[in-house]
Amino acid sequence: MKKIISILLAIMLIFTLSACSNSSKDDSSEEAEAVTVPVTDGNGEEAAANDEGDEGKILVAYFSYSGNTKNIAEKINDQVDGDIFEIDTTYDYPTEYNDVIEVAQQEKTENARPQLANAVDNMADYDVVFLGFPNWWGDMPMVLYSFLDTYDLAGKTIVPFVTSSSSGFSDTINAITQAEPDATVVEGLSIRDTEIDSADAEITTWLQGLDY
Repeated sequence: MKKIISILLAIMLIFTLSACSNSSKDDSSEEAEAVTVPVTDGNGEEAAANDEGDEGKILVAYFSYSGNTKNIAEKINDQVDGDIFEIDTTYDYPTEYNDVIEVAQQEKTENARPQLANAVDNMADYDVVFLGFPNWWGDMPMVLYSFLDTYDLAGKTIVPFVTSSSSGFSDTINAITQAEPDATVVEGLSIRDTEIDSADAEITTWLQGLDY
């Protein structure tokens, strides 16, 4: 009789332990689902939530002959904190102004595509491309067409800026739009050559108007 009672007690104990074990597993599962792992920055600090979204990486790409467009590109990049890239050809333009405008006119007449001397290896990483150039013969230097032919900027935002003595953009905005029909081309900035050194405030106002 005692042996039967012992067996029954043992069976009851096994069921009790099994039930407790299952209950414990269920509770652990529910607690695990409720845990939130915080996003941290590189220093291990919890990162703040970004409710405004990510504007994406910015590239400031420019071609400059005299240094004026380079100056503006650097001023822009100082404010937008992007990456900067100089568009360049595999050959040097003449140093004399009259000579270089003759070369520029010949390139335009021939619809030339000068060979690029360097490349953007990670263009896919950028969502916004600031594109700067001087106005040559009422147009972009032909190396800008080489640049636009080389890279597919579909889905990106192109922000043009130009330096000139008086012509401004001429028809270059339309040319950029035709070259990159699947990109968004926004309001550009035209700076006179005589206003390069004092352009900071104008650049700031322009960028603020574009929410940069």
